[in-house]
Amino acid sequence: MKSGDLLVESSSLKQSEQLLSIKKFGDIPVTVSAHASLNYTRGVMSSDEFLMVSDAEFVSELEAQKVIAARRITLKSNGQIIPTRHVILTFDTPVLPTKIAASCICCDIRPYIPNPIRCFKCQRLGHTKTACRGSSALCPRCSEPGNKETICKKPEKCFNCKGNHASYSETCPKWKLEKEILSVKVTKNISIQEARKIVHDRTPKTNYSYTAALTTIKNSDTPLEPIPTPTDLKPSTSATKNEETITVKLSDWLALLKSHKLSLEKEKTIDKKHEFLKPAPKNKRPKQDHANSKETNSNVKMKSNPNKTKSQDKESE
Repeated sequence: MKSGDLLVESSSLKQSEQLLSIKKFGDIPVTVSAHASLNYTRGVMSSDEFLMVSDAEFVSELEAQKVIAARRITLKSNGQIIPTRHVILTFDTPVLPTKIAASCICCDIRPYIPNPIRCFKCQRLGHTKTACRGSSALCPRCSEPGNKETICKKPEKCFNCKGNHASYSETCPKWKLEKEILSVKVTKNISIQEARKIVHDRTPKTNYSYTAALTTIKNSDTPLEPIPTPTDLKPSTSATKNEETITVKLSDWLALLKSHKLSLEKEKTIDKKHEFLKPAPKNKRPKQDHANSKETNSNVKMKSNPNKTKSQDKESE
């Protein structure tokens, strides 16, 4: 991980318990602890039936369904905090349940995708004011130091994307990108670093034209060399080493063509032999000439006539 820690994923509860009991890895002392976010999931439950139920009551009543924390989403209007029908539930399980039963009411649970964190001091995304390392506070409207949003009359300018909007605007491209990263993190249940890599890999690069890509290829240290073809190879009369290698390559190519031609001729002769040795169909009989049929009939008669003459001679005797 970025902090230097090693993230290990176990396939069962027994493996997790064995890993948590490890104190030494060889001769090196180690500390094993559960991940702060990957072992827990958060979902949103929306219902008008529980508007008057407190967060502590949700935890106590839903403890059997592995609910360890609850927080109602509120809105602020005219200085007043208005509770909504949406409650964020934290489950002590890496897989978010799709439904829960609360007071004999089946409620659907959908994944909770939080908004990107913005620092109220430097206006950057990704950390809070307590973890900020900035030296001076910036105005969320104009992104300049020394101003306050309530009295600032300067045009809006975003600190993150330099666009013509305030730093807290949800139309900011940087804000939308961070929102997509958090969505991938929640839906795939992976770390923020892995989700960021997935989103950056599938996001097309802006202000990067086709000509710029070609110039980077041309200016690279290993240029692409053209592959020689047989038509480009010509025999030479000089006796240099390079030209000798070219003539050898040409002869190899001619030998390859000759062997290919011989193989094609062999295939043709084999096909002719198969056609010659192929038996005639059973339904079709060979045709006989009319003259031959007459000769066979006459031969049969000639063979039968001598017998008749012998019998006649005996009777005459």
